[in-house]
Amino acid sequence: MTPERRKAVWAIYVWCRRTDELVDGPNSSYITPKALDRWEKRLEDLFEGRPYDMYDAALSDTASKFPIDIQPFRDMIEGMRLDLWKSRYRTFDELYLYCYYVAGTVGLMTVPVMGIAPDSKASAESVYNAALALGIANQLTNILRDVGEDSRRGRIYLPLDELAQAGLTEEDIFRGKVTDKWRRFMKGQIQRARLFFDEAEKGVMHLDSASRWPSWHRCGCTGRSWTPSRRTTTTTSPSARTWARRRSSCLYRPRTRGRLFRHEQRKAKRSRRSDVIFFFFFFLLSCHPTMIFAGCCIYSAICLPYTCRGI
Repeated sequence: MTPERRKAVWAIYVWCRRTDELVDGPNSSYITPKALDRWEKRLEDLFEGRPYDMYDAALSDTASKFPIDIQPFRDMIEGMRLDLWKSRYRTFDELYLYCYYVAGTVGLMTVPVMGIAPDSKASAESVYNAALALGIANQLTNILRDVGEDSRRGRIYLPLDELAQAGLTEEDIFRGKVTDKWRRFMKGQIQRARLFFDEAEKGVMHLDSASRWPSWHRCGCTGRSWTPSRRTTTTTSPSARTWARRRSSCLYRPRTRGRLFRHEQRKAKRSRRSDVIFFFFFFLLSCHPTMIFAGCCIYSAICLPYTCRGI
């Protein structure tokens, strides 16, 4: 991704993070709907070129350089409003709307920055739909990961009708008791998240070539690494270990990237090794000032070729 696009994505991320912290941060108990109204007014001001602080200025600059729309940002604030009073979701349709507000919007925010490939034959609508699916998939993954933590806050981000169909109740979640019913239920939820990741992958190749890798990384490392194992659903506390292992391998990471990454690691290791050799020679030879020049020559002859070539 180009530096300009990278900075634009950073600006969007910072705004999203600050918005999320309003209702999920240390001062969330003091946040009221009026505070979110003021935050939305501040959003409108920065889109009109009147930023409040340097973080707003970064997003204001992004809005002036890329054709981003303000509506997804407004929708995210609406999701924060929803979080102030709603802690249960009767159906998946309700949960989907919440996921759109708090995560699907991020995909819509970033597509104009990442850009669509000039030679792409896909419609802009299909690319935006794929970005939306990636946001939904990520939020569903977060929900499944944080069931234990959310339950301790009195929140359940799971479809209650599907819980009932599986023979489960809210009390089962609050108790953190894992049964065969719970495992079967979770497998279905994980499969649904995977379907959204599959849909998201269809749009990655239509992004500008310089922006594809971050999206592949998100689809691969977030979506494919959450492969359930027998140990995945054996506990509901602590929440960080509840539904998946972060140590799982990224099963969908492109192999070429893995080879490049390992090559860079080896090159860096050899560079560090050559520096160690240099300082070792310099220490020994500096005891005799007349030998310093000889030490530098030895370093140039032995170490520099390996450092420059990376082999």
